[in-house]
Amino acid sequence: MRAFRLFYRRPPFFPLPSGVPRRRATAQTMLTENDVTRLAKLASLAVAADAAPQTLAALNRVFDLIEQLQAVDTQGVEPLAHPLSVIGEVSLRLRADTVTETASTAERERLMANAPASRDGLFLVPKVIE
Repeated sequence: MRAFRLFYRRPPFFPLPSGVPRRRATAQTMLTENDVTRLAKLASLAVAADAAPQTLAALNRVFDLIEQLQAVDTQGVEPLAHPLSVIGEVSLRLRADTVTETASTAERERLMANAPASRDGLFLVPKVIE
């Protein structure tokens, strides 16, 4: 397990749009210290016993923020493909999907020479899922 200690700095206050009430997290979304312990175990993190209350408070603030975001009425708001599309029309610069390099045995061998481990022309990587 990796050691984990949460150093949380409260973000600046962002006012909600007018007409949207500020709500606190409900009992449905409030986590308990048992939930923090379970989540830490699932994430393979070691949460120190003295850090559990701080972690719990930080996670509950995250859920509170999510509830505030979900409370905003987005009916009739078109999703943005690009943040600058609010200002004007944005055309994405796309390149042609063409082959720029040709495959050759010599090129493959040159690239595989940099690999720490390889077999049959493929890169070997360590197993990461237990």
